[in-house]
Amino acid sequence: MTRRGAFKGYAAIIELSKKRPHPVFADQFAVLLQGSATVSPAATDDVDASSPAPVAEALGKFDTVVGSDAAPEISGRGFLAVLSIDPVL
Repeated sequence: MTRRGAFKGYAAIIELSKKRPHPVFADQFAVLLQGSATVSPAATDDVDASSPAPVAEALGKFDTVVGSDAAPEISGRGFLAVLSIDPVL
């Protein structure tokens, strides 16, 4: 999964919840394995009344979300594979 000696890779299978969204951080990939889920931009405290509300997008089976510093959030029902890639120092 990663180049030996340069990166370490980790995989975790988690169960999704509609009530508690799962953030996807930088250097992470999230793959929907089973179920139904939506991804939305991270919640921010800087809410501008003139800007439109963030729109959640539906995910299909095996859709992948790339993490970022803004940490998009995934919620729904089913199972999600979270792949983390960390550089070796």
